[in-house]
Amino acid sequence: MKTLIATGWNFMRILRLIIGIVVTVFAIRSHDLLLGLGGSFLVLLAVLNAGCCGAGACSTGSCKVDTKTNTKE
Repeated sequence: MKTLIATGWNFMRILRLIIGIVVTVFAIRSHDLLLGLGGSFLVLLAVLNAGCCGAGACSTGSCKVDTKTNTKE
């Protein structure tokens, strides 16, 4: 779990974390529960390196892509 959190930081993951923190702070300041849940969800996605597109399967390295090419013409 430490390895998952500590490695693989890219631009989108950092951006998701920053937006999640900003949204969560605004939610706390305005006492808005729904906005707080959304911001917390974004922070959780960034920390766990998960995503909505493809369920984050390829970002964890578990996605095997076959590199064989078809030589038939």
